[in-house]
Amino acid sequence: PRVGGLAVFAGCIFAWALSENPASNFLGILIISSIPLLCFGLLDDLHFKVLPIYRLLAGALSSIIAIIFLETWLVRVDVLGFDHLLFYAPFAIIFTIFATTGVSHAFNVIDGLHGLSLGVSLSASFFLTVLGWVAMDTFIVLLSLVFFMSTLGLLLLNFPWGKIFLGDGGAYFQGHCLSWISILLL
Repeated sequence: PRVGGLAVFAGCIFAWALSENPASNFLGILIISSIPLLCFGLLDDLHFKVLPIYRLLAGALSSIIAIIFLETWLVRVDVLGFDHLLFYAPFAIIFTIFATTGVSHAFNVIDGLHGLSLGVSLSASFFLTVLGWVAMDTFIVLLSLVFFMSTLGLLLLNFPWGKIFLGDGGAYFQGHCLSWISILLL
C-alpha cells in the first residue's frame, strides 16, 4: 500500500513518452532528476532500512541534477534583505538545494494522513496551472497539468477508503517536481 507514488511516476512517464510539445523536455528533466529521491524513497517503502541522512542526500543530489540540467535556481524570494544574498550564485544554489529538498521531505511528512499529501499535490498543481495560465507560460501550464492529472488518477482510485499511500518515494517525487515547477514559474 506504500507504493502509490509509482502510479503518479508512471503517469508522468506516460505523458513524457507520448508528448510532442516543447514542455516534454522539461518534464523529462524533472523525471530524470527525481530518480535518486524516488529510488531511496522506494527502498524505504519496501522496508529496506534507509537512513534519513541518505534520503536527505538523495534529495540534495536530485536538486543538484535539476540545477545542472535546467540551468536555473532561486534568484529571489521577495524577502527584504535576503534577496540581496541571492545575487551571489553559490549562496543562491545552496539555498535552492536546501529549499527543494525541504519541500520534498515536507510532502513525505504529510503522506499517510488519509489523502492529505494527494490533496496538497492536487491543489498545488492546479494553482500552478492557473498561475501559468495567467502568466501565459505554456510550459508551466503543461507541466502542472501532467502532475495534476497523474495525482487525480491516484486520488480517484484511492477515494474514499485511502488504502494506497504515495509512500516515501511518491511523496518525494511529488514534492521535488512541484517545487521545481514553482521555481521555473519564477
